[in-house]
Amino acid sequence: MRDKKIYSKNPKVNANDRTPLELILEANFKDGLKAFQKAKEQDSDDELLSEGFLNGAGYELLNQHKINQAIDIFKVNTVLYPKSENVYDSLAEAYLKSGQIDSAKKNYQKVREINPKNERVSKILETL
Repeated sequence: MRDKKIYSKNPKVNANDRTPLELILEANFKDGLKAFQKAKEQDSDDELLSEGFLNGAGYELLNQHKINQAIDIFKVNTVLYPKSENVYDSLAEAYLKSGQIDSAKKNYQKVREINPKNERVSKILETL
């Protein structure tokens, strides 16, 4: 009979280790991005690494007026999910909120590259 321990395929995290999200929130984008990429390679099905989870985390940060952290989360999402128009749209929105119009434009244009039929983004680009 098996004892009632919790089994995990993931190694134990040491007290001093930081999760990829913590690294990003601590303004350590480079290491955070590497950690996200490594984690996705090891377990691509982990819900905490999904496009939707990361997008939600980014919008939560935007709602808390933590715009730079939101931008970093959205940037991670564009690296992990480069074919998704949604991740570029979210990043563009965050750049727009931060007043970085050129960066917003660049990411809205990326959305249009991925989906030329996105009329909403075409209208936004006309106003920028």
